[in-house]
Amino acid sequence: MIDSVATLPDVTDGNVDTGGALSFALLNTAGGTKVFETVVNTANGQALFGKLLQVFGPNATARNALRDFGCGLGVLPHSAPANVTSTMMTTNGLRLDRVSNQYVGKVRVTNTSGSAISAPVVLTMRANGDMSVAEANGRAC
Repeated sequence: MIDSVATLPDVTDGNVDTGGALSFALLNTAGGTKVFETVVNTANGQALFGKLLQVFGPNATARNALRDFGCGLGVLPHSAPANVTSTMMTTNGLRLDRVSNQYVGKVRVTNTSGSAISAPVVLTMRANGDMSVAEANGRAC
């Protein structure tokens, strides 16, 4: 992780960006105590979170925690998502939950293109008619 963060020229130990709102720190206690801390603004936060998401790519739990945290702060990388049309979507178990009075279920998206789809994959749904989205926040992070 530290090697990936070290490739970011504007994310340096002891630096405080103008307008910085996110403190990032690393602590290493192996063979003594070493600390790296920086305070980044939105632009450098996006670069930092982009590197962290790459590093933790295989670890779904860490990646999801980073995405949840970064989304709330607005520091996730903002590359335009690709519109992937070579997929098949199926729903399973769509039903009315009588306790919450909401429809719940699962959605499976299958890649039918024969080549990999770059992560992250975001499923965006739009409510229409007399339907609404529970806890909609307008973000697709």
